[in-house]
Amino acid sequence: MPGGIDSQIIRPDGKCELSARYAIRLDDGAAIYIENNGIRTVPKEFVEDVRQGRFVDPNVYYFRTVPVFETYHENYKWMMDSIFVCSATRLPDAVLIKFYKV
Repeated sequence: MPGGIDSQIIRPDGKCELSARYAIRLDDGAAIYIENNGIRTVPKEFVEDVRQGRFVDPNVYYFRTVPVFETYHENYKWMMDSIFVCSATRLPDAVLIKFYKV
């Protein structure tokens, strides 16, 4: 779905505090609003690569988020009653996010 907003505070030591808000529409037509906050910690030797948008092996940095979902579609309301964490990988033009229910 179009729209969404994200912000980040990048510290000189490579730690980044992230906050994103966006909506997705699933193949079955369900709309889900997501607020996703987290941190990314990058070793000093890779900070400039990350800032320049270059790919950095995700095994060398820490990128985790905690999403909160809002949806009133009957098939996905359970997501509002569960806790999730994410592992993320920064790509040059996108972020790959893996969601885990805990």
